[in-house]
Formats: sequence, C-alpha cells, structure tokens
Amino acid sequence: TNSPHHAKVQARRWPKPELPETAEDDGASTIPELSEVAKACRRCPLWRNATQTVFGEGPDRAKVVFVGE
Repeated sequence: TNSPHHAKVQARRWPKPELPETAEDDGASTIPELSEVAKACRRCPLWRNATQTVFGEGPDRAKVVFVGE
C-alpha cells in the first residue's frame, strides 16, 4: 500500500484523471460498424495526431482481447 507521504508526492506529480464524456449511442452493433464510428471519433485529443484506427487481428468474438500501443 502507499504511504501517506507517497500519496502526497503522487498527487503533486499526476493530476487526477477526468471522467470522460458520456458516449452517446452511436448505433454501431457490429465490428465493421464500430470501426467506421472510430474513424470519425473526436471525443478525446488522440485523434489530432492519429493516422489511422487499428482494430487488430483475430476473431470478432474473441474471449480475450489485448490492447496496446
């Protein structure tokens, strides 16, 4: 567990994360539809420098999904 001192230091270095905007229902019900919605997404600043959306490889109904950069 974090000590009280560690918590104070951490609070100075990293601001508390803000809650994201509540996503509206975009109507996407399939992976291809979701891919199209993601291409047009502007809900956070990541889109500014993005060159593409990547939905990866593998089955659409996988039980485990790994997300990374």
